[in-house]
Amino acid sequence: MKQHVQFAITAEQDLSLDEQQSLLSGALREQFGLDADGCGRFYLYETFNDYVIARGPEGALFRIPYTLADNAVTFGDAQEVT
Repeated sequence: MKQHVQFAITAEQDLSLDEQQSLLSGALREQFGLDADGCGRFYLYETFNDYVIARGPEGALFRIPYTLADNAVTFGDAQEVT
């Protein structure tokens, strides 16, 4: 039996994975700010379709859900990964 998988067609599919990661990195800097040395407080560690794992303060890992629409990123609440 053949199974069919459907994918949603969105404008974001026109972005390369590198472009999506660049958008996510920039959005992390914008939303979570810079530390005292001018470095991003959070930076991408792993990227998934609807969340990122970001390294945050003191090296802790955080799972942060996101949506990507019209080339704009909206993050949900960061939850520390234990």
